[in-house]
Amino acid sequence: MEHRTKMKILIICNFSKGASGTWTRAFQEAKEFVKRNHEVYVFSSNETENGEKAVLKENLEGIKIQRFPILKRRGYALWFNFEREALKLHPDVLIVNGYRKPYINQAIKIAQKIRAKCFLVTHAPFNIKRNWKLNLIVKAYDFFYRGILNKFDKVIAITKWEIPYLLKLGCDKEKIVYIPNGLSEEFFENG
Repeated sequence: MEHRTKMKILIICNFSKGASGTWTRAFQEAKEFVKRNHEVYVFSSNETENGEKAVLKENLEGIKIQRFPILKRRGYALWFNFEREALKLHPDVLIVNGYRKPYINQAIKIAQKIRAKCFLVTHAPFNIKRNWKLNLIVKAYDFFYRGILNKFDKVIAITKWEIPYLLKLGCDKEKIVYIPNGLSEEFFENG
């Protein structure tokens, strides 16, 4: 029988309640980690995607969720400060959901301080139609944060078509792993 080391895993995403594709994937992954006997935490904002407030702490199917007040919001760009709690938690692995999110830098710095592995799940933000202002912001982000993708131990692409975008942004090919979104068991239930 194979011996597995129990890990403390911290998942970071914008939202951890309500309808959100990012949260749906993060939640499915969290449930799988719990099934494998890992200690799983989620840090997110204290709002849902449509702006409703969520409780600050919740235990959901063995996943310990902690939500933080939003300090600043620009559309889906949310700033919330989780550094002190993450340092106290001292996870073995950080999984950051969403490329070009304000909390990416915070997560990388935390992982470096505590010498934890840090993974990015991109959530395919590449071929989206945006207005000219948002396109300018995206181009500026990609220019000023050109090397950020290579600071992660692995960059998880959820679709194969986003891999050329990641390479164009300077991500090392050996850092990229393709893990598509799955279907939850609820999809196959009648009712």
